[in-house]
Amino acid sequence: MIDVLYLLAPYSKGSKRWLILNLITAIIGNAMIMINPLLIGRLINELKPNDIDFNLVITYLIIIASLYLLGSVILWFSQAFSHNFATSVTKNLKNKAFHVIVNSKISYLDKTKTGDIMTRFSQDIDLIFDSLSHFFMSIFQGGTTVIFSVVLMFYLNHWLTLVVTAVVPIIFIYSRAMKNKRSERFLVLQRLTGNLTAASKESFSEKKLIQSYNYEQNAKDDFDKINEELTKLATRAYFSASMDNPTFRVFNNVAYAMLGLVALLLTLNGHIITPAVLTSMIMYAAMFSKPFNEYSVLTVSFLAGRAGVKRVLEIIEQDIEKEVIPFNFNDRATKGNISFKNVSFGYNKNQTLIKDFNLEVKQGEKVAIVGPTGAGKSTMINLLMRYYEIDQGSIILDGKDLRDYNRKTLRLSFGLVLQEPWLFGGTIKANLKYGRKDISDDKMIEAAKKANCHNFISNLKNGYDTILDDSTNLSTGQRQLLTIARALIIDPPILILDEATSNIDSLMEQQIQTTFKKAMQGKTSFTIAHRLKTIVDSDIIIVMDKGDIVEQGKHNELMSKENGFYRELYLSQFDKEEKES
Repeated sequence: MIDVLYLLAPYSKGSKRWLILNLITAIIGNAMIMINPLLIGRLINELKPNDIDFNLVITYLIIIASLYLLGSVILWFSQAFSHNFATSVTKNLKNKAFHVIVNSKISYLDKTKTGDIMTRFSQDIDLIFDSLSHFFMSIFQGGTTVIFSVVLMFYLNHWLTLVVTAVVPIIFIYSRAMKNKRSERFLVLQRLTGNLTAASKESFSEKKLIQSYNYEQNAKDDFDKINEELTKLATRAYFSASMDNPTFRVFNNVAYAMLGLVALLLTLNGHIITPAVLTSMIMYAAMFSKPFNEYSVLTVSFLAGRAGVKRVLEIIEQDIEKEVIPFNFNDRATKGNISFKNVSFGYNKNQTLIKDFNLEVKQGEKVAIVGPTGAGKSTMINLLMRYYEIDQGSIILDGKDLRDYNRKTLRLSFGLVLQEPWLFGGTIKANLKYGRKDISDDKMIEAAKKANCHNFISNLKNGYDTILDDSTNLSTGQRQLLTIARALIIDPPILILDEATSNIDSLMEQQIQTTFKKAMQGKTSFTIAHRLKTIVDSDIIIVMDKGDIVEQGKHNELMSKENGFYRELYLSQFDKEEKES
């Protein structure tokens, strides 16, 4: 655990006072309890077979009981302080990990399963809490118990003390020999747990799709495969860790037997061990061995906590988007003129998706990005929002290179409406003011009217103060209108619509298209479209296929190409719609 404590040291800010209190109370509480075997030995010495002083016995027993009671209460506080320390450290860990996730590069989230990240935030941090709280209870209370018992045993008889303490090197060697293999097993175990959580989340979120394709058995087989692997590894890991306790007890029981044997040999050789001394020594030997036994029981907790620390720190060590320039809302773009100059980009070095791309977009123009599913349509948006950095060339926004903008300022130059209308659990007002908490209610209502959602919001019982949750009866289209209003509230010069009408019916699509046209007046817009009939009036259409830009131009220009990719795509979609109608 020492290596774990070193790793967690930066997250113990404001927590060290709990450790100090834990140590102080552990020393005081154990001192009160540890003196009792000595008092019991003294009481045995005072007892005479034919002349028992009951008043003396009662006095001793009252003192011993009082010390046990008071010491136990103080040790209870010591445990509470240990829990407080663990709570504070894990709180700091959660805050730091969440900060990293919120500010991490999109590339990290793109390649990491959401379920695995959730497992690290919940289960792994809970394991760290258990490990920390138990460790400091064990190390402070157990450590002071061991020190006090050794000192008092030496006071009673140093030969017997050597017999009792002889097990320590054996326990240490055994623990070191088993450490590395166990740690690796628990790390793999928790990674598999993250994979299992990710698979479960995927199955739960796509339940309709699974049932519609009768994929239930396949999903169960996939889950069972991961679960079986997890079970086998867990069996080996926990069995190995659980061997510590019985092994330590064997060592200690051998020490007890040797204690009696050595006491007998010493007595036979003239070094008389009185019943009082032997009684106290046996009690101190039991106290001495107790922390080792308790530590061995907690081996599983410590190993799981060590693995949890490594997994949580994997999140924290991710690169985050850092800005030197302070964030200033007024430094964002105001017009929406964009120039792509010799831009090249690839998600990895071995595959370039965009090669030497040039494009001029003037204020108020409408740009559409189209192509088959998986063609790479979102790549352009990723570059504009600086979710990913270009490899070569430059993108100029209002005469300034994107890389010269503060990322936060840059992103407020764009109003983003995604395919899935994401709204958090809270009031409609809080959702609409998501990007501008300081905006007035009048401007919020003005944006809602532009987005054609003011009327249905007003008809709700609590209006803009309506809480959005599972019981709120809003259609997907209405939720999408709310996200449009949210984008308009920041009044960006550029709007990005990422297949924003792909999940709604035709009637609502027409309403949203009307809303878009009204919202995009005077603003530059980028539309990622699945239904090509919605973008025929665009000023520029960028056609992508397999990650490459294959064509660009106006609708009529692209349709005039006899074997053009866009023409084939449009006609195939048009024929499909004709057949469906």
